[in-house]
Amino acid sequence: MLAERIESWFDEATRKGMQHGMLQGQRQGEAAALTRVLRRRFGELSATDQARIAQAELAELECWLDRALDASTLAAVFAADDQPAA
Repeated sequence: MLAERIESWFDEATRKGMQHGMLQGQRQGEAAALTRVLRRRFGELSATDQARIAQAELAELECWLDRALDASTLAAVFAADDQPAA
């Protein structure tokens, strides 16, 4: 009984760890894509903008990447008037 419970806990912890790792990888990929697009469109990014991207959540990165395709300025990409869709 105890062995089964421990195995169940281990399986759950493994599953959660894998989900976290996948989400983190997706977030890092979005951050890399956003950084690349912004550099191509607007030139080198400031340390502040780089830190902002590095600390952003996935939904925010996705929103910024969408904006980066059409924005006329870097400030427009990061504008707070439009929150990312949940």
